[in-house]
Amino acid sequence: MKPTLIAAAIWAAAGGHPAEPNQPVPSVASVRALANGEAELRLYGLIGDFFWDGITAASVAAQLDEIDADTITVTINSRGGEVDHGMTIYNALRRHKARIIVRIDGQAGSIASAIAMAGDEVVMPPTAMMMIHAPFLPQGGNAVQKRQQAERLDRTAAAMLEAYAAKTGDREAVEPLVTDGIDHWFTAAECVEMGLADRIEEFEFKPDEAAAAAALCGYVSAITHATGQVAKALRGHIQAAAEPRIFASLPGPAQLEVINHIEDKAMKLKLESIYAAAGGGK
Repeated sequence: MKPTLIAAAIWAAAGGHPAEPNQPVPSVASVRALANGEAELRLYGLIGDFFWDGITAASVAAQLDEIDADTITVTINSRGGEVDHGMTIYNALRRHKARIIVRIDGQAGSIASAIAMAGDEVVMPPTAMMMIHAPFLPQGGNAVQKRQQAERLDRTAAAMLEAYAAKTGDREAVEPLVTDGIDHWFTAAECVEMGLADRIEEFEFKPDEAAAAAALCGYVSAITHATGQVAKALRGHIQAAAEPRIFASLPGPAQLEVINHIEDKAMKLKLESIYAAAGGGK
């Protein structure tokens, strides 16, 4: 797949609009074998069955059944999705005989953050983010149904809490994260401090283009809902991740979104020239 198509697909998963029709399915759940009894499971995109897209629990379980490795690195870049699929993926990872290392390449938002808790070790680059919040149901209903839905949501939050509490060892500290109705955005350093992650990964190599584009699009998606210090931190992440080669691989709409969040004037001019040279994103 061409880099521009990869980036366009990732951008669509991050809430943007594809630059061209008939783009490939944006969400990716793939396995690859590594050396020395290791394997990688990549989870990029929406969690669940959204008809047109999504990483389902069945697809992940089927791929886990095929992995005979001592260590599985699960790489995540996801805004979240459906709780039942997410918790099933979490349980499937916890049951696997392999040591599970979770690496958050861009963001682990909503139920994707609960999946991340399956890691025996959770690793985050300094530019990664995690978001935890209370579960919600989008559909309507009458008063009786609403009360039933509220009870269901309370039980769902209690189930999700088990994953966060098991990882951090501090139920009292994490319980408000799934009950107070607020979107809680955490940097890598904050996750380590809270016990949601084990260490910050310092890169000694350049990430591949797809992973870098996924991270950049994840930051752009996250900043649309962020304010204050979180938004400031995300702008810094966007600027750090917007290397010319990675920026050039993005579709036009994504390039414009990135440019809008660049504060360094010299860098902004350089990116604008790349955008213009490509025909203004056409």
